[in-house]
Amino acid sequence: MPTTTTSQPATRERTPAMPATTTAPPAAAQITALQQTREYPAISVLLTTTPAAQLTRGDALRLDALAADAVDRVRAELQPDAAAPAVRRLQTLLEQAHHGPATHALALYASASTESLIRLPVAVRDRAVVDPTFATRDLVRALHRTPRHLVLALNSGQARLFDAAGDTLLPALTSAFPMHADPPGDTNSRGRADRPGRRGDTDDLDFYRRVDAALGTYLRLHPAPLVLVGGERATAAFRRVSTNCARLAGTVPGNLTHANTTELTTRVHTVLDDYLHRRQDEALTLIDQRTSAGRVASGMPAAWHTARTQHPEMLAVDESLYYPARCPTTATPSPPPQPTRSSTPTSSTTPSTNSSNSSSSAAAGSPSPHPAPSTTTTASPSPPDAEPATANTAPVTTHGERASRSQLMASLTQRIRALLASPQGKRVIAQGQQQLAKPENQQKIKHLLSKLQTRR
Repeated sequence: MPTTTTSQPATRERTPAMPATTTAPPAAAQITALQQTREYPAISVLLTTTPAAQLTRGDALRLDALAADAVDRVRAELQPDAAAPAVRRLQTLLEQAHHGPATHALALYASASTESLIRLPVAVRDRAVVDPTFATRDLVRALHRTPRHLVLALNSGQARLFDAAGDTLLPALTSAFPMHADPPGDTNSRGRADRPGRRGDTDDLDFYRRVDAALGTYLRLHPAPLVLVGGERATAAFRRVSTNCARLAGTVPGNLTHANTTELTTRVHTVLDDYLHRRQDEALTLIDQRTSAGRVASGMPAAWHTARTQHPEMLAVDESLYYPARCPTTATPSPPPQPTRSSTPTSSTTPSTNSSNSSSSAAAGSPSPHPAPSTTTTASPSPPDAEPATANTAPVTTHGERASRSQLMASLTQRIRALLASPQGKRVIAQGQQQLAKPENQQKIKHLLSKLQTRR
């Protein structure tokens, strides 16, 4: 069946690794929680920033301007009491952003019940969004750019396992690690009783099998790409006996079992970046193969239709594509930004973006009648001479119109709820309850119900 890619041609241009940042990317659970928020107003403020120990004055002014635009819209649409909770939370996040460090971008999310400040390792399109849902696409993109992975550092005597994401490298939450080999001279020792035995290759392989068994148990509960750290002899021996290297991202040479996490993170970054670029190249190769076989559905309408009606093998997203997901029927969508030449490889998908927040979407097809569900995402840039990504020249589909109406109804529902929760709405409800409590009104209601039952 057909599969889909974006409307922009794929390119294999490769860029240097992104400089390390001091803040971990958003976690998948954090993104999912934000995506599940359904309340109006849900305020999203996103801003590209200059990495520094504190937010620069210029970035602070731009951030305040975006936040002011969002607050003005909320106050224009809602009663003061209904708008106040989200506005208060946004002001709290602004204070935190002004006095905290800056990475490549800031994302502020505020609603009546939720507030979250996230520093991102990737640049974003500056904007303020007020909707019933948060704009989370850039969070998903950042998660794919700096995916969670495992780091196994080992030698013949010791093994340590770390769970990592971005610049955060923490010991894995398992009692199996760190693991130590049985010292020579114990029950497995060889040699004279008065002379310590020496470890042999068989002892090393037995130890590596124990390490692999514990690693497999952890991977079954927390699947992720694996980076091996160790000397050439140790890593080669481990790979010979291991059954858990199917997602091996790469190997860092050197006996670093006692190295600090900062050194390990630096060494692992290069390996992981190469792994992500390989994944991107593999995805582009697959797209070429499916294109020649006529199994690629390209463009936003085709991609959306295929994703809903079939089982795509792969989803490919052009990072430079801008596609407004929701706008008034009388308004003209803002022009998309020019595509950039930077290539950002990505990894396996975790949470999916909301359709209202996606900059672009596509899916790549499967060669079999019953393909596996979408498991891989890649972001590929447009060539320098390509036209800017647009909302596609195809006419708007009926499904898109239905989606717009659904979003409008959701927005109206949120506003009605906000009105009923306001003091004015509560007064109206109280007056209605008082009227219903009067005996004459209850008699009228009973008489009306009796008439309705008689007609049936």
